[in-house]
Formats: sequence, structure tokens, C-alpha cells
Amino acid sequence: MNRDESIALVNEICSEYRAVKELQKKIDENGTLIRELADSKPLTGKLIAFFWRYLLFGGIAFTVMLFPTAMLSFVIFFIAFESNLKPIYPQIAIGFLILNNFAVPAIIIACGYGKAKRKKSALDRQAAEKAEYNQKRMDELKRQTDDLLKQKEAKLESLQKYNGIIPEHLREGEKMEKLKQLLVTGKAETISDATAMLSAEKIR
Repeated sequence: MNRDESIALVNEICSEYRAVKELQKKIDENGTLIRELADSKPLTGKLIAFFWRYLLFGGIAFTVMLFPTAMLSFVIFFIAFESNLKPIYPQIAIGFLILNNFAVPAIIIACGYGKAKRKKSALDRQAAEKAEYNQKRMDELKRQTDDLLKQKEAKLESLQKYNGIIPEHLREGEKMEKLKQLLVTGKAETISDATAMLSAEKIR
């Protein structure tokens, strides 16, 4: 094997090793993506997480309305007592005020419950869709990784035929480039000469 043939062979081997490294890089990237997807927890929550503020608003509305209701009830009772009105009239008015005091907070809470339930249902649906997408993506990445591993194994197996040409300790990117430079610059005429020179350099 002359120098030109040796250079061509080294280029071929370098190209094959670069392809192996690229395959391994892609395999590692897929592994990272799979772990990230597995750890990704879709957002969801309990109903109370969306409903509590409406309970609070209802309680505040009840408390705020309680004092005016009590004051108005007292005024109505006093006017009725002073005017000698029939008892049924002030009772109806006071009953209406008390009912209104409970009705407004009840409406706030009921509307809030419906809104919170719709929001939770929408979020649960989105979470289910995201979980399904993540699972499909993970399955796709696993299949892709299996194919990449097969390609890598096939390339490594094909590189075994060079075991007798280039020692294992020289099959690294930097050392292969040095080996190539020795041939290109004419310091070595064959791969055997170049590997011998690099091995001797390592020993020193």
C-alpha cells in the first residue's frame, strides 16, 4: 500500500469514526429528551385550587352586606313600630333583606363553582393531550434510538477489519489526524510507518 492509498484509507477510517461519534451524540440527545419527557408532568390540580377564591369572595360579600342588612332591618322594625304597621309588612321587608344577604354570596359561589369546574376540565383535557403526545414522542424517540444503536453497532463491527492496520490506542480523532498528517507531509510513506512513529512517540 503506497502513501496515496494509505491517506485514502485513513480518510475513510476517520470518516467512519466521525460517523460513529455523530451516532453516539444523537443517541445521547435522544436519551436526554426521553428523560425530560418522562419527567414532564402536565399541569392539573384539584377543584378547590380554582374554586377557593370564589368561596372567599362569597364570604366577603356576606360579611360586607351583613351590617347594612342588620341596620336596615332595625330601621324598618323601628318605623313599623312607630307607625303601628301590621307585623307582616316589616317581616316581609326584613325577610327580603336577609334573603338577599344570603342570595348574593350564594350566586357568587355557584357561578364561581361552575367557572372553576370548566377551567379544571379544560386543564385536565390539556394535561391528558400533553401526556398522550409525550408518550407518543417517547415511543418515537426509543424506536429512533434503537435504529441508531443498530447503525452504530454495524459501523463498529465494520471497523473491526482495520484492527490489524491501526492499533486500538491510536483510534481517536486527534491521533488519527496526526497519523494522517504524517502521511500527507511525507514523514511516513505507509500506515505502518505512521503508526510506528506515533507509537514510538507515545512510548517516549
